[in-house]
Amino acid sequence: MYELTRYSQICVEDQAMQSVANWLKDEIDRLFAITTKSIGQQDIRFRHSPVLDNEAYKLRVDHTGIEIESNGNAGFVYGCATLMQLMDFDKDRQTLYVPHVAIHDAPRFRYRGVMLDSARSFQPISEIKTSFESLCSLQDQHLSLAPYRR
Repeated sequence: MYELTRYSQICVEDQAMQSVANWLKDEIDRLFAITTKSIGQQDIRFRHSPVLDNEAYKLRVDHTGIEIESNGNAGFVYGCATLMQLMDFDKDRQTLYVPHVAIHDAPRFRYRGVMLDSARSFQPISEIKTSFESLCSLQDQHLSLAPYRR
């Protein structure tokens, strides 16, 4: 297990990764009430990897620390989300424990699909509009309308 304390730091290779690093720090503060210091050990490192796709990431946790590699912010966010799921908090010691792992993850498909079946679920129009607005925020949108058949 690797230990993260209030003296742990998040280090980025490139300023483009800073927004995701700040998000991770804020989430750790919010979920576990651990405020990290600006001086300490470089425990979580973000590294750019041009061979990975934008949404793919590699997460490695060992005795030297935690390393997240990706080619884009989406991959870093997904890597951070996985990291937070692995964290175990010891409230008495104010320490987060992360098991040693090596994860390489990537989406199987370039796009994500959503099915909205209003004929069987009977959602109000306002809920359908909200769903469409959420879908429009995705990068690759594909809309397929199928007529009702008996």
